[in-house]
Amino acid sequence: MAFLLFLGSLWARLRRVEGVASRLSVVALSGGIAALGLAVIADAINSYVALYIGDLGPGGAKAFYLLAVIIVSFAAFGLAVFVSATSVMILRHSFVERWLGWIGLAIAGLWLIAGIGVADNNTPIHTLGFIAFLLWAGWLLVLAVLMLTRELPADATQA
Repeated sequence: MAFLLFLGSLWARLRRVEGVASRLSVVALSGGIAALGLAVIADAINSYVALYIGDLGPGGAKAFYLLAVIIVSFAAFGLAVFVSATSVMILRHSFVERWLGWIGLAIAGLWLIAGIGVADNNTPIHTLGFIAFLLWAGWLLVLAVLMLTRELPADATQA
């Protein structure tokens, strides 16, 4: 829920900065919503396994768990889109510090690599996904604080 509220606030800020041709702001919003939707589906599957593990048995529980892992791996691609589009906007329009845009592009690259977990049940790739998640969470926190403490310059508001 908090991420959805953040997405709405970020989209409004990106749209104001980008102006009429708000393509990247829509791409960022779409990537975030896609990732959030996939994460919710994966969590629902894991909740189902937890509630009905006795009925599913070990084989059924493992199958559903692996399905949830694959769905979360797909969410990594949505997060890569979200972070890269937001980072490009930061670099183009400097509505927060530009260094955050460069860090975001590196995190987007990590999300792309972590998304390979869709095709590979490799522990190092899943570990990289966890590292990407931790870095992304820190990046989001810094972005949220900067958005709360920085007003847009008058010339940055084009809409």
